[in-house]
Amino acid sequence: MVTVDGLNFTISLGLISIAMHMANEGIRHSRDVRTSQANIRNFLDDGELMPTKRKSSYEVNSLAYPWNSVAVAFYTLFTLEGRHLEVEGFHFVLMTHFRGKLQVNLPYFMYHSLD
Repeated sequence: MVTVDGLNFTISLGLISIAMHMANEGIRHSRDVRTSQANIRNFLDDGELMPTKRKSSYEVNSLAYPWNSVAVAFYTLFTLEGRHLEVEGFHFVLMTHFRGKLQVNLPYFMYHSLD
């Protein structure tokens, strides 16, 4: 439930799909889903190095250009993460989507990222 100027709105997956002009299709992935090393390797093209791992994240500076900049845009503008210079597994899933190797249901992702 969102309140804007005294009006209450219930945000649903369908509403997000319509507002984003995106089909409600693709794999249902959210940032709560654990991302495996296989998902991260799926993102990488042949010859690209595995990024440097921290405890549960990866260093954004260890990603090849332009994906280091794309990751920064994701966690500052799209997923609203506060941990700068760290890339989580779900960021790799989103980048794999935009690389054209996987179709993620973006309205589903956004809906489950609201909490």
